Amino acid sequence: MTDEQDDRTAGRDLRLTREQGSEDQRRLAIVGRRIGEETAKRRDQAWLDAFHCDEGRVREIVEAGQARRAAREAAE
Repeated sequence: MTDEQDDRTAGRDLRLTREQGSEDQRRLAIVGRRIGEETAKRRDQAWLDAFHCDEGRVREIVEAGQARRAAREAAE
């Protein structure tokens, strides 16, 4: 794969990530409103629980990456 192809793939991946983030924010607002109005369904709560689980895992991945980077920089 060429550098140009890598750049296009990375750009597409970033676009998809941003689109998913926007959709997640929209859904969070809807589910939050439903919970506040006490009209949330079980699937709303299940989605919210899964979202929070995913969010926690992402934080773990980011923290591990930051720790590796800090260790690498300290070793230099």
